[in-house]
Amino acid sequence: MSYLRKNPNQDVDWQYYDSLTKSFEIMFDGAQCLKFGKDIIMNISNENHRLGAKWLQRHLRERAQVHTVQLTDHHIDGMFMPLRPGLLLCNYSSMKDKISLLPKPLQKWDHIYVPGPSLETKKETPQLASANILVNVLPLSESMTAIFASTKEEGLPLEKTLRKAGQEVIILPLRHSRLFGGGLHCATLDLIRDEVCESYF
Repeated sequence: MSYLRKNPNQDVDWQYYDSLTKSFEIMFDGAQCLKFGKDIIMNISNENHRLGAKWLQRHLRERAQVHTVQLTDHHIDGMFMPLRPGLLLCNYSSMKDKISLLPKPLQKWDHIYVPGPSLETKKETPQLASANILVNVLPLSESMTAIFASTKEEGLPLEKTLRKAGQEVIILPLRHSRLFGGGLHCATLDLIRDEVCESYF
């Protein structure tokens, strides 16, 4: 809803949205979840999501711990992304006042921010992805991150920021990311990886 109002970072009246729902079913998107080894951070904005978090925890059992947060009324993979243990890439406009809402271990991690400008243009009508979708990267290893850009020039500011943080960077072409509603994490939601699943909390 906040995207249709063209203000995706405003605070949300959670009780209002809950009151619109007459019956509750398990419903959530994979992009409401971020994976941190054996821990999963899941954004909850209504009762459907709460039921989804309970279902996910029952399904995963001892393999992972689901931690719920209330950060926004949409996906959180456009707000922050783990790059390696101890380092988060954050969207400044949506996370600058919300770090304290993260689980305590993540509050202590180092935070780097996606440099501006955003992907906003004057001609746009409401889009399916945030103007700050560049935070939606795909970490390939603890030292390598894939980012996307329509042009190499568009990706340079983020590439420099990540290299300064010790990351090797691969820039992939991904046109119309806002129109089709996502970046690299949205497109992959990588679940199967070669690394051993560790606990970082």
